[in-house]
Amino acid sequence: MNNSFSVAAGKLGEIISICKGQCEYACPAAEAFTMQFLDEMGNAYLLKSSGFTFDGINYTGHPSAPAVCVTVDIRRRDAEVRFRPSVTGIPANWVLEWFDGPQICFDKRFRLFHPRHDGVEITDYQRPKNYHPIAFAKRGVVYGTAFPGRAQIQCLGVYGDDGSGFYFGAHDASCCTKAVEYEVLPDSVRLSLQCFTGCRRGEAWSPDFDFILAPLDHGWRGACLIYRNFLESIHGVRYGKFPAFMEKSPVMLIYPVRGKGLDTGDMTPNCYYPYSNAMPVVEKFAEEMDSRIMALLMHWEGTAPWAPPYVWPPFGGEDA
Repeated sequence: MNNSFSVAAGKLGEIISICKGQCEYACPAAEAFTMQFLDEMGNAYLLKSSGFTFDGINYTGHPSAPAVCVTVDIRRRDAEVRFRPSVTGIPANWVLEWFDGPQICFDKRFRLFHPRHDGVEITDYQRPKNYHPIAFAKRGVVYGTAFPGRAQIQCLGVYGDDGSGFYFGAHDASCCTKAVEYEVLPDSVRLSLQCFTGCRRGEAWSPDFDFILAPLDHGWRGACLIYRNFLESIHGVRYGKFPAFMEKSPVMLIYPVRGKGLDTGDMTPNCYYPYSNAMPVVEKFAEEMDSRIMALLMHWEGTAPWAPPYVWPPFGGEDA
């Protein structure tokens, strides 16, 4: 079985191919990177790799910032391909706010592991999703999946039904702020690890971590294992035998028996009422997880007005 892993770039250094074995996962990216500067008045200047002259090593000569030079160091370590960008020649009154690269696009027939909240596996890219680079939050406006924040870890995974694919992550021990995002394009999906630099005016940016492309097996579990191994390697944490009580600790299964999961709107009993209707689902998870199950009847952000501790007995009375 051929498990070779290769990454290829185009004339501008943009990623055009990611192959594992005989399978091609990537679609050619439009850019190698994008980055945004702010001047002392807060005006933003978005620069793209295609606006620079690329000599195979350095990106220079952008009309809006002639002195700016971007270099991306690319190295191979075992099966991994590592990227480390640097930006110099920044004008004295400009700040490099963020850098987004390398930019990677993949075919929509593959699955995506996105570490939003507890982690989401995305298979349907037709659902509406408005992407834009994240910025400072404004009241009433939701801004993407920030790490640390909604994103629990700084990586993504792309794979087929067999769990084979590639991993894209930032192995940043300092955990600087990033947006761990994806953008749905007409013919592909673009991955984004938009990194906020924390630089001062005129300060060059040269991070002390790499962006990683690596072969992936076992789908989202494999992606999480790669990132976990990275964390353990920098913190020296090794998990031994778990405490005995954890072997008996139940998995919590949260669901409502009225409404559709929100605290507002129609409160008509749903498919999980009467309470016995939920038992096939409870038993399914108990078997798949090889664990006891604790059912927690609640809505999105708290116990519902028809369940303890607000009401006893709960909805349906003692007979339910």
